[in-house]
Amino acid sequence: MSLCGGYSDPRVIDDRVKNWISHFEPQILEQASNSGLKNPKGPVKADSYSTQVVAGLNYKVLCTVGTDEGDRKIEVVLYAHWSIGAEGTPELTSVSVA
Repeated sequence: MSLCGGYSDPRVIDDRVKNWISHFEPQILEQASNSGLKNPKGPVKADSYSTQVVAGLNYKVLCTVGTDEGDRKIEVVLYAHWSIGAEGTPELTSVSVA
């Protein structure tokens, strides 16, 4: 159960979220590198996601990326304003090492 204003419980990845992660893969890898991950490599595999209601939805996506030191978990946050609708593409907000 999620807290008011908090993120939902983790959900199974759906095709829409998987496509968003693929769309942003180059930026995700660059930001993961800037966050201290050594030589992150694609493909970025989306494992699960949670949502948070704001003026739209935040999607916190737990992903796995390859590195020279093996697979690592990262957290990708996407923001989808209500105006983009069900078929729109959200904004990449942040990438951090999980």
